[in-house]
Amino acid sequence: MQGETKFKRRVLNDLAALEVFVIKIQQVSTCGDPDIVLCAAGNFVALELKTERGRTSPLQKYKLRKIQESGGISFVVVPSTWPEVLSFIVKLISKGVA
Repeated sequence: MQGETKFKRRVLNDLAALEVFVIKIQQVSTCGDPDIVLCAAGNFVALELKTERGRTSPLQKYKLRKIQESGGISFVVVPSTWPEVLSFIVKLISKGVA
């Protein structure tokens, strides 16, 4: 199993324990979409998952920036930053605000 696939399973497993609506994006023909989008306490959150050495493409960076410009929240997440991002999502849920 590829490193990013293992990481995606870990992230989805952690998110399953929270009160969030999660959509895992399957990129068969569309490029650049975040790997996971979710709604946490009314907040749109996009997650682009990478391995520690993975890089975001210019198209991925563009789409993540457009999400932020539209009032959403986006992260590029690697395994070492996942605990911090997960903590942020938990705080969104507990406070109900960004």
